[in-house]
Amino acid sequence: MRELLSELAERWGTAGELAAAADRLYPSEAQLRRARDAGHEIGSHGHHHDPRCNISSAEFEQELVRSSAVLGRMLGQAPRSFSYPFYSHLPGDMEICGRHFLQVATVDGALLTPATPALALPRFTWPGPHANPLRRRRWLWTGTLAWPGR
Repeated sequence: MRELLSELAERWGTAGELAAAADRLYPSEAQLRRARDAGHEIGSHGHHHDPRCNISSAEFEQELVRSSAVLGRMLGQAPRSFSYPFYSHLPGDMEICGRHFLQVATVDGALLTPATPALALPRFTWPGPHANPLRRRRWLWTGTLAWPGR
């Protein structure tokens, strides 16, 4: 898909329009730093946002490495968490992700308990109206859980 968009942008001269759209849709480095400085965790979602089921294990790992490097350059520290794009993950991904992140979010419908593996954390859908009616945002609960008696 990336190659097709790149080819079409070149053929029709729309690369500038695509860049302008990206500037409107994606946060700038300064905005990411402000979010981090305000206490928000910035995690990786892959560099190209490819569904995991569409790429090889080697390509998946390169997505993780590249995303971490870009975010690390922007923020001065590589992200510690990752969330799979398009809810797509495969058996064996936990091992790959564990080489690069401390925690990973899936979109599996499960409870978060003391036994939940840090490399397979469920996410939950934020209640209430969504800013974009075409898409439902999901949120990741990260950090350390304090359990009574532990």
